[in-house]
Amino acid sequence: MAMIINLLQVQATELEAILRNPGLLELRVNEDKEDNGEGKVDLDKAWDGLLYLLTGYGIMDIEKAEQLLSQALFSGQIVDEAQDLGLGPAHYLTPIQVRNVYNRLERITEQDLRGRFNPGQMSELRIYPRMWDDADEDAFDYLRNNFHVMKDFYKSAATRRNGMITFLN
Repeated sequence: MAMIINLLQVQATELEAILRNPGLLELRVNEDKEDNGEGKVDLDKAWDGLLYLLTGYGIMDIEKAEQLLSQALFSGQIVDEAQDLGLGPAHYLTPIQVRNVYNRLERITEQDLRGRFNPGQMSELRIYPRMWDDADEDAFDYLRNNFHVMKDFYKSAATRRNGMITFLN
């Protein structure tokens, strides 16, 4: 079973409505299955590898990670603990938090990412999707490309003053 992370942009008023009535999120997620890509992206199975490149930690040790960077994928602010969108509840960021996360992501260079890419340690830490034992340039490219998708999506959300909802499915 593959675990894929989704990022969903929401306007501030929509985020407030979703927090009051989490059922609206399920409706939005179902609507966005036919989205043109502007309001939702998925980063495939790259989420734990990205978390590692951003913070040096995977999901199993997220409490040790730099909070602002780990929030890009898992804010710790839960929409509804009882709601399961596939693999647990959704996380959210307010528009101000999105801008703060983007400002931090914007400063990360490809050289930073390459310097943090350590397949041996990633295997030892059991970073999902656990393909790091045989990792080569393609594995780094996979993470780098998904990082740029995430960064561009955060830039779009910050520019539009949108909030962000993230969830695994």
